[in-house]
Amino acid sequence: MVLTIAHRGASGHALENTLSAFRKALELKADIIEFDVRSTLDGKIVIIHDDDIARTTNGRGFVSKLRLEELSRFSTLNGEKVPLLENALELLGGRCKIKIDIKACGFEEKLIEMIDNYATRNSVILTTELPSVIKRIREFEDRIPFEYGFPKKEPIETMLAKAAKVKANIVSPYYTLASKELVNSAHKAGLAVNVWTVNDIKIANQMIEMGVDSITTDFPEIVPKKAVFK
Repeated sequence: MVLTIAHRGASGHALENTLSAFRKALELKADIIEFDVRSTLDGKIVIIHDDDIARTTNGRGFVSKLRLEELSRFSTLNGEKVPLLENALELLGGRCKIKIDIKACGFEEKLIEMIDNYATRNSVILTTELPSVIKRIREFEDRIPFEYGFPKKEPIETMLAKAAKVKANIVSPYYTLASKELVNSAHKAGLAVNVWTVNDIKIANQMIEMGVDSITTDFPEIVPKKAVFK
């Protein structure tokens, strides 16, 4: 059975990385809800994809240069506030698995501490495209599954070697980079395969036929649990 991962929540239905998007993903019965995290200037972990807040809020500025009090003056484009990590852990903990995409370095210990505080360690997957982040977390935590993202084409051997070097459990290529050869090679190496971001049911079926383990999508409802030929 392929797992459905709601990309930044059900972001095809509600503004990405907001509590509304997470609630919609729960409603659509996503297996895993994914979101992005960064740290403010004063060390608060917030849920937002970009380093600059301009695209998804009515404000401007870099997350890393703003204190939480300053960030809180702005609203997301759907009238909410940029969520804190604890807001999502409170909402989602015990209701689904959570995938946390770490977009910057420097707050790894705080992140793991908060995951433990909300007793969500057993339901969390961590993901990043930053090998330094995986390496740092693996220095003090080796039980939480880690996904290594690959946005660009690389030889399969290189991808698997990079994943092995940082003790990743999952490789995550952009869906156009996926192939049956990659999936088979990853599985032989003991790695699961997630593909992103698939928003077409025909492509979702192609990915399932390749044997991927999970599909990340903005529309959780489009991913069948098994291939459907059309």
